[in-house]
Amino acid sequence: MAAAFRQLVEETSSALALPAHSLGEFALRAYDLIQFQDVDYAQTLCAMDSQPAHAGSGGTGFEVTKSAIWNLHKVMIIKDEVYVAHLLTSEEKQRRDRARYQVDPSRGMKSNTGT
Repeated sequence: MAAAFRQLVEETSSALALPAHSLGEFALRAYDLIQFQDVDYAQTLCAMDSQPAHAGSGGTGFEVTKSAIWNLHKVMIIKDEVYVAHLLTSEEKQRRDRARYQVDPSRGMKSNTGT
């Protein structure tokens, strides 16, 4: 899955030709869609985002493309209770919380997510 994500982001990034910050925003949203559903679903965002890339290039700082990235993601990823629960209990969040709060399971410590 990681290789598919990397390829997806690299291919779409070269097509979008956006500033690094905007490409980072795009990559985060593509990653969210993969976590929400799968790589094919994230490819839908990539295909749609590539469409306005040239329309927004007329001295506007790619505002059309940036807006498409933001708004398409919102439409595609309905943050319902199930997905929010996934975000709060995912293994990734548990790892971040363990590092952030210096949780040491070998000493009997548990994070607030029960691990």
